[in-house]
Amino acid sequence: CVLDTPLKVQVRLRVGSVSPLVDVPLQLAAALSRFGALGVKLHWVRCCADANAAMAMLAAGLLDVALMPTEDAVLYAARGSSARICGTLVKTSRAWGLYRSTKRGAPPAMRDGGIVFGLPEELGARTAVELLGMRLGIQQLLCRFCSTPKLANEQMLAEHVHFTVWETWMSRHLVEIGEWQLLREMLLPWPSTMFVAAREALHNKAGALRSFVEYSGALCAEFACDPATAARCISASSGLSVEGALAWLRETTWACSCEVSEAGLALPLQCLQRLGALPAGRCLEPSKLLAGGICRLEPTTDPAGGRADPPESPTSRALVEPEGLPFGIPPAGEVEWGSEEGQKLAMRLWAAHAGAPAPRPHTSAARGLCS
Repeated sequence: CVLDTPLKVQVRLRVGSVSPLVDVPLQLAAALSRFGALGVKLHWVRCCADANAAMAMLAAGLLDVALMPTEDAVLYAARGSSARICGTLVKTSRAWGLYRSTKRGAPPAMRDGGIVFGLPEELGARTAVELLGMRLGIQQLLCRFCSTPKLANEQMLAEHVHFTVWETWMSRHLVEIGEWQLLREMLLPWPSTMFVAAREALHNKAGALRSFVEYSGALCAEFACDPATAARCISASSGLSVEGALAWLRETTWACSCEVSEAGLALPLQCLQRLGALPAGRCLEPSKLLAGGICRLEPTTDPAGGRADPPESPTSRALVEPEGLPFGIPPAGEVEWGSEEGQKLAMRLWAAHAGAPAPRPHTSAARGLCS
């Protein structure tokens, strides 16, 4: 039996994300089958916001690509994981805020010791707190992990924690309604989000990976060029207000490039060594973290697109310093991601914008692994 035409085989690519908001354009594009033109059958795997779970899924062959914060990607690759960074998704920095409750009295001075910080249990938050401690000269930091901003607020009201450190986009609504006061804002001085690929995918699907990263750039640019529709999609998916989504969009720049800045890897490597997450004194080359043949190291002196300076700089613009703080600090909405109804609404909005029928939400047999 001879075929008249060759078979066209689509490469299956399983993609998961632990980076909410920045993944919305790609999640919606996958739901609308926008990647079919690449010869890629993209399957969006639902993951919880846990980099450990995503790395376990990459190692177990349940994911080909994960979208994750840069500090997590660097840590796992530097510790000897077979997964490698294959591109930059978002080049702007993650912004973390230091907050106090407006419903309680003034907390003790930070330099007096015994200060407890409430924060989410993730590497980015711990890194932000440690960098803050270095800036303020605090040697010992006490942390209590909270799963949501609501729980962190309750802990501050009960005086179990004195301050909270949280991503600013997730806590914006608490500032707007007067529950929290923003004392400082710190930008982690490197690009926020990377593409990370499993070893098997790097060996067997290199072309599909490169095409996926590059085509993602066009999709994200299309998404961002209509801020009103994009904000409604983000609001429906995340629970943010439309105004909050618009504010977040103005501060976010997607890169979707197979290039990664050298400083954008060197800085988190240095920081993780200082925090004890990586062995001190060991020479770690940024190029060793990349997927050879797919990703290229780009020399640069400004890893975050001009938004932040290195953490050692005493004149860093990464801090916003409100005046008149009376309690010893040197002068200087609860979001539920990925609810089913929110996903359906976001898909309907974007399908209407793209002129395509609204699809059903993606599901995955791997979903239970990180539920």
